[in-house]
Amino acid sequence: MSEVIEKAMGSTEPRDETREALLAIVAELIDRARARGTVGQDVTTGDVNMVICGLAAVIRNAAGDWRRYIEVALDGLRPR
Repeated sequence: MSEVIEKAMGSTEPRDETREALLAIVAELIDRARARGTVGQDVTTGDVNMVICGLAAVIRNAAGDWRRYIEVALDGLRPR
């Protein structure tokens, strides 16, 4: 899917209004998770973006078990 989007749009990175809307949604989800105590206080939208990009790379390159990647990544977002 990422490859198709990249070929059609030149990038898989959301731009302009789409990017801003996506970041706002991710920020809201992070705030909700903080309120529930399920993510650390220092988690940012940039952190979530890195996790998503990493997951896409693991899947695209068959670089390991994507389920394990998610486990490890989500562990890193949990409060310490």
